[in-house]
Amino acid sequence: MKDVTSNNFGLLIAFVLPGFVLLWGMAPYSSTVREWLGQATSNAPTVGGFLYITMASVGVGQLVSTLRWLLIDSLHHGTGIDKPNLDFSRLKDSVEAFDRLIEIHYRYYKWHANTLIASTIAAVLNWSANGFRCHVSVPARK
Repeated sequence: MKDVTSNNFGLLIAFVLPGFVLLWGMAPYSSTVREWLGQATSNAPTVGGFLYITMASVGVGQLVSTLRWLLIDSLHHGTGIDKPNLDFSRLKDSVEAFDRLIEIHYRYYKWHANTLIASTIAAVLNWSANGFRCHVSVPARK
């Protein structure tokens, strides 16, 4: 197993974390996901549950990324933000620089956009399962 580096950390934040957010939102609808998350009353979190939730987070994160591409990226292009006109034939001398730009910019964009999609869907799922409640605590008067 490789150590966490800049190469795989970008993939972690772009796909695994947003996937986990959406899985958390799906937990009220699936006893299996609740067990993986350790939310079931009968079971504590297990190593198997950790592995399952990690793999499911990757898969759901890919789905979230597809929705991001479909919704947010299409919205960007629909509002006049053009796709860059890239000539990949000129990259043979500067592949490392291009990779670095992707790591320091695009991975974080994907995290923000994927997390926006995942948290929105998770909030809607959570509200539909538990009802929308706004708790405002007002201090007691003396």
